[in-house]
Amino acid sequence: MSDSAKLQALKERFEILKDTCLEDTLIQLSVSENIIAATLNMDVEEGMKMWEYVLTKYYGCEHTVDYHFFTDYVVQHTDDEALKTVFKTNKKIRDYVFLLDPYESHLDCSYFICSMVYEEEFELSEELISLLMRNNNGENDPQQNLYQVLHTILINTDTKWQISSAGIDFLQKYIPMVKDKIKRADLEVCMIDVVDSVENGADKGPMSFSLFTSDEGYKKFMDDRMKKDSYNDFMAERETKKASAGSSSAKEEKQINEKSLDEYKKELDSLIGLDAVKNEIDDLTNLIRIQRLRKERGYANVETSQHLVFTGNPGTGKTTVARLVGKIYHALGYLSKGHFVEVDRSGLVAGYVGQTAIKTQEVIKSALGGVLFIDEAYALAVENIENDFGKEAIETILKAMEDNRDDFVVIVAGYDELMHKFINSNPGLKSRFNKYIHFPDYTGNEMYGIFKSLLDKNEYSIAKNADVAIKSILNQVYDSRDNNFGNGRTVRNYFEQLIEAHASRIVKIKNPTETDLILITIDDVREVFEYSGYEIFESMNDYSENDETDPRTWDEPIEDDEEVFVYCGVHFHNNGNIYHYRTDDNTIKIGDEVLVPVGNSTKLKTGTVASIEYHTRATIPYPLYKTKAIAGKVEEEN
Repeated sequence: MSDSAKLQALKERFEILKDTCLEDTLIQLSVSENIIAATLNMDVEEGMKMWEYVLTKYYGCEHTVDYHFFTDYVVQHTDDEALKTVFKTNKKIRDYVFLLDPYESHLDCSYFICSMVYEEEFELSEELISLLMRNNNGENDPQQNLYQVLHTILINTDTKWQISSAGIDFLQKYIPMVKDKIKRADLEVCMIDVVDSVENGADKGPMSFSLFTSDEGYKKFMDDRMKKDSYNDFMAERETKKASAGSSSAKEEKQINEKSLDEYKKELDSLIGLDAVKNEIDDLTNLIRIQRLRKERGYANVETSQHLVFTGNPGTGKTTVARLVGKIYHALGYLSKGHFVEVDRSGLVAGYVGQTAIKTQEVIKSALGGVLFIDEAYALAVENIENDFGKEAIETILKAMEDNRDDFVVIVAGYDELMHKFINSNPGLKSRFNKYIHFPDYTGNEMYGIFKSLLDKNEYSIAKNADVAIKSILNQVYDSRDNNFGNGRTVRNYFEQLIEAHASRIVKIKNPTETDLILITIDDVREVFEYSGYEIFESMNDYSENDETDPRTWDEPIEDDEEVFVYCGVHFHNNGNIYHYRTDDNTIKIGDEVLVPVGNSTKLKTGTVASIEYHTRATIPYPLYKTKAIAGKVEEEN
């Protein structure tokens, strides 16, 4: 049968069934897939007439109709080129399918948008996504529709093979629009994986069979394997990055040359906490200074390794200190530039044999004369994978450390246990990295200091009761910390949430004053922490009014007329955390089983006394939430 005869048969069949499929889903399915979609693939104009007719008729009817047969099913069985023409030219169909359809999936619509992103049809893609974001007719709300379409695209097997950097840029702008933090984080992880594969040379994974057997599929597969055009793109991108890095590096070098050693040391000393770290850096500085002085006066020069291992949890200041090390070493004359280049595994490791060494050498070249900082360096040594290219990066770095020992410093950083394991995994690493500097978690009071510095730096102030609440909350955060504790990053996240809450409150004020624009209030604190599980206190009755300026330390003698409080560190059995509570019972001993109140409730929890401390009102190191009286020994419960 000729195409014209087929088309005529489809038109006749449509005329018979177009008004009779209100209740029969099988007929709906047949009309959608076998007639409308088939017609669209042969004659777009004729198919559009059919599609518009059924959509107009059935969206306006009062019968129970499974609409997705007339939307998603047609999309599923129609060629992309035909759909592109329909959605570009027929607003009514476009609105019916993407704006009005109550079907909760929109899966095939999402796949069509995916294809349009591959083809860089961004104007059409943006229009269709905007319609889904306004579609509030089904079980999914617009936010779920947005998440669903982005997730469908990013996890699609073919995305890593077909999407361009322009496509990545297009999708990236939508991710911040997803309000749910968990869903947004999921999309961010997916996006990082796509970027890593498309732009950083990581493995793309298997190509789907449907793409492989398509006209362009095999060519894409072979081009990727041979790295011809894509390799040229990769090299061009590297040149762009190098030019950009060179520009920023030159600017950084100029800034470095304008400051003295004392200024950099003062900058280091101004960092909150990190006393042990500062002492370690001082020791290294003193060693370099004396060795240089000895060399100037004709004494033997003892060669020492200045490569460092920074260990500690995220957010403890490792990157900040590493950047300062480069500047200090430059001021001492040890490094010629003192600039800072930060990288992780994705910046060193490529997806194919031989490329990792080239990629790593380029990074090293950009860092010569300064500091190469490798974050989460343990990711370079993947166990039980014999052909992992991270080993190639390690060997390339080790050679560069040997060849450029007088003007190149490498600092590797990561979690304590993992970094020790990483260094011990390779004799070359162990011999070159023999200086470890540990970055401890920030205490609650140190986090409070970081928060205050963020306020000052960004020209905000905070009400007194809100200030008390933040101080107590940060101490609670510290005491309940786990392996995911973010340290300084946690403080910055809280700060950003508070200024968002502040902005949402102030925008409702018709004529805000200058004070309104800068003052964080207790209402902002409640908005951020109301459901966090942390207690919000607004009073410091159990603090000295001058606790921050009191010159005494906790170890100094207590005056005879000062009231003394007994504090117990109580170990809770169910979570392993230790909390401090005040008691008037001076017979309490370490090891006693006690009952303590939980928060503001009357509920009691059983714990074991793990420590006992004695403090006056002026030397109490704990915020108010820890001053609940111990309810009594367990045996007194009844």
